[in-house]
Amino acid sequence: MSKKGLKQIFPANFYSEIDHAHDFYVGQICFAHTVRPNRVPTFLSPVKQAEVDGGEDLFKLISSQGGVPKSHLPIHKFKLENDEFFYVQRGKIRPVVILARASEKNWIQGKIKGAVYLCTPIYSIRPDQGQDFVVRVQTYQMANLFYLPESPKGIEEEGIVRFEMLQPVHDSCLQRMKNISRNFVCLHEDALKLFLNQYHKFTTGVPIDPSIDEIATLYAQDVLTEFEVIKAQEKMSAVGKAPVTSPIAQEAKPS
Repeated sequence: MSKKGLKQIFPANFYSEIDHAHDFYVGQICFAHTVRPNRVPTFLSPVKQAEVDGGEDLFKLISSQGGVPKSHLPIHKFKLENDEFFYVQRGKIRPVVILARASEKNWIQGKIKGAVYLCTPIYSIRPDQGQDFVVRVQTYQMANLFYLPESPKGIEEEGIVRFEMLQPVHDSCLQRMKNISRNFVCLHEDALKLFLNQYHKFTTGVPIDPSIDEIATLYAQDVLTEFEVIKAQEKMSAVGKAPVTSPIAQEAKPS
C-alpha cells in the first residue's frame, strides 16, 4: 500500500529510541491486546458449576439488549463474584502509544500488582480510506485521531491513533516494540507534545499549550498547501489524458 500522508512529518525526528527495558514510558510504543466496544453487551453466563454439582464449569454466550442479567452463584475457581460476569469482546494485538501511567502500587485490596497504563491503539490505514481522509488526520482536523508516519526508527507502516479507543492495559500485557535497529520505540519529545496536545483538545476542546497548537496549525497549513498542488497536478494530468474529438468528427456527428 502506498503512503497516503504528505510531506516530511513535523518534527523531522518523530521517533526516538530507548536502549533498555527497565520500565515503560509515556509516549512509548508497545504491542498490547486491544478490544473493541460491543454494540450489545455480550458475556458468558454459567450453565453448570462444578462447585454445585461436581461437574465441569460450563458457560453459554449471551447477548443482552441493555437488560441487566440475573446474578449467579460465585465461581471460586475463576474468582468470579455473584454479580460479576466474563464479558466477551472482539480484539487483536495492535501497537499502542502509552498515554499515562495509571497506578504504581498495589490497588483494589492487593488484587492487582504492578502498574496499569492508559494506552491509545494504533490502526493501520485501510485501502478504502482515501488520501483526503489521511490528510485531514495529518493536519489535526479530527480531534480524536492522530497521524503517525512510518520510519526506520519507528513504526513500519503509517498509522492512525484513535483516542476514543483508549483503554487500560496492565504492564504484564505490554510488549515493547522494536524498530529496524532493534531498539525500543518511543515518540520524540517534540512529537509527544503534539500527541498530548491533540489528546487534550479531544477531551477538553482546547489545546494544552497555545504555542504547541500554533506550531501544529502552521504545519497543517503547509501540508494543505502541498495537497492542493498535488490535486491540481492530478486534475491537469487527467485533462491531458482525456480523449480528444476532432472538430471534423464533431461536425459530422448527427444531431
